[in-house]
Amino acid sequence: MTNLGLLNLCNNLISGSIPPSLCNSPPLRYLYLSYNRLSGKIPTELTQCSLLLLLDLSHNRLQGRVPSQIGLLSNLALSLNLSNNNLAGQIPETIGKLVQLEAIDLSKNNFSGVVPSSIGGCISLEYLNFSSNMLQGPLPESLKRITDLKSLDLSYNQFNGTIPAWIGVMKVITTLNLSYNRLSGEVPKTGKFENFSSSSFIGNVGLCGGSSKMGLHPCDIQHKKHKINKKALFVVLVVILGCSFFLLVAIVIRLLFFKKSSTEEESAMLSSISDTHGG
Repeated sequence: MTNLGLLNLCNNLISGSIPPSLCNSPPLRYLYLSYNRLSGKIPTELTQCSLLLLLDLSHNRLQGRVPSQIGLLSNLALSLNLSNNNLAGQIPETIGKLVQLEAIDLSKNNFSGVVPSSIGGCISLEYLNFSSNMLQGPLPESLKRITDLKSLDLSYNQFNGTIPAWIGVMKVITTLNLSYNRLSGEVPKTGKFENFSSSSFIGNVGLCGGSSKMGLHPCDIQHKKHKINKKALFVVLVVILGCSFFLLVAIVIRLLFFKKSSTEEESAMLSSISDTHGG
């Protein structure tokens, strides 16, 4: 295997783990192991394939974390595809060292936590897919550094916060999917947002505004509803407090009247007794 440049074992029924010795052949540049039954962890030794241009381990049964040494594959330029596995944990910070990489697909795994800000270091990216994981936090601000990004899919995660306006000024982005997250607030209308449809944002119940083609509720209506609800709550509180006040006053008056009546009866009784003894 000393002169091997490409290894393509896609669409077989290969099971077991990925051999750690796979990179004993330094010239390996293209590695396709997708659509098999490979299991276990991604071996750290795989990051020693320093000349790799493409790595495709998708559609297997791989588990565990992505090795933090993934950044050593600095020559990866075409694609890193780890989609459709059972990988978990956080996306490693070192992924930002893949500055030549054009495509990353980590979709349909169990990645969690926030997307590392280092992702902005992947300045050559044109395609980024982190969909169908358990990622959370705000949309990573560092993505705006990737000026050649054409497709961004962050759907089916737990991202929250607002949709940043800088997405609208990305020069070449044509595909955006932020659906089924926990995003809220007003969707920008300008720039590239004019080209996005409702499918890009569906499943985020807190979103409003945007262009007419998005089919979202206008933000001012939601604001009015919020004001109306606050006003109704205020009225209810005033009525309750008012009724409570009048009830309290009535009770006090009743008690005072009862006390006064009791005092008068007691005085009359004492006076009657006094008159009897005096006669």
